[in-house]
Amino acid sequence: MKNVRSIASGIMMLSAVAISSSSSAGRPLGHEAQGEINSLLKTPIIKPESGFSAKVLIPPGELYDPLFMLQRGATVLMNDDGKATDGHGSRILEVTIDGNLSVLMDADKLVPVAAMDIAPQGFGKFAGELFTLAQPTTGMKGAMANHVIQRIDLATRTASIFCTLPTAGSAGRGIPGFGTDARFGPPRSAFANVFYTITIL
Repeated sequence: MKNVRSIASGIMMLSAVAISSSSSAGRPLGHEAQGEINSLLKTPIIKPESGFSAKVLIPPGELYDPLFMLQRGATVLMNDDGKATDGHGSRILEVTIDGNLSVLMDADKLVPVAAMDIAPQGFGKFAGELFTLAQPTTGMKGAMANHVIQRIDLATRTASIFCTLPTAGSAGRGIPGFGTDARFGPPRSAFANVFYTITIL
C-alpha cells in the first residue's frame, strides 16, 4: 500500500510539472499546433563550408511524401504521394531550374502513384507521356490489390488506366501489390521501349 501511495504521489508531481511547464511556454492556449507548424515551415539557415555557396530554391511548404524525381527537358517532375481524396491520390509536381514549384496534376485526377517514367520515342504514339505504376485505389485496399499502369498526358493534364497487372504465381494469391518501381528499359539495349514494373507482392 505504501508503494502504491508513493507511485500515485510521483504521478501527481509529474502532472503538476507538465502543467506548469506548458503554462510557462509563453504561447497563448490553443495555439500550440500552429506554433509547431510555423517552426516546421521556417526557412532554414544554410551554412556551407568555406569555398561553397548555397541558397534555398524552394522554401518549406506543402509536400506530403515526395518519392521520385524525373528529369523532363529543363525541368524536374516529382511524384508527391500522400494526398488522398475519394479513392484518388498522389500529385505530379514540376520544379523549374530557378526553383519554381507547380502542380501539374492534382490528387483528384490520379490514382496513387508508386513509380513513374517517361515513354521514349520508340514507344509509338505514347512517346513523351508519363507512365506510372499505381495502386487502383487509396489505402491498404489499393496496396494489396492488382496494381495498374496509369498513362498521363501532361499536355492535356489527363490520366487514364492503360492496363491492370495480371495475377502471377501462387504466393499471396498471385496478386501484384505494393508497387515498388517502374522504368522503361535503357535505350539502344535489348530492353529498350519496354515498360518494366516491380511489386513487392
